[in-house]
Amino acid sequence: MSSGYGDTGNREYEAQDWAEMWKQVQEMSVAIASRMDQGPDDPEVQSNVDRLLDLINQRFFQCSIDMFRDIGSLCAANGRLKDHFEEVKPGLAEFMRASIRAYCSRKPD
Repeated sequence: MSSGYGDTGNREYEAQDWAEMWKQVQEMSVAIASRMDQGPDDPEVQSNVDRLLDLINQRFFQCSIDMFRDIGSLCAANGRLKDHFEEVKPGLAEFMRASIRAYCSRKPD
């Protein structure tokens, strides 16, 4: 049974799969928000950004560094994504963009 959540390639996820993935994203979001005062280059922030990229690669599609940079931009621009991050902590959406941009600047394209 498909979850009905957009195109995930050849993968179909059950509701419990989406719940687990969302739980992981939520945990990363809270962890990153707790370190906002340390800046986007903070090692713990960057570790969680790396975990987010791993989640995307493992569960959805192979995400290039350029594409991940674009996803970072969406964090601050896309209504649903931005709303999610802002609900965790005001300012987190822009912080996610900056943190992902910092992460990508250290990686080869």
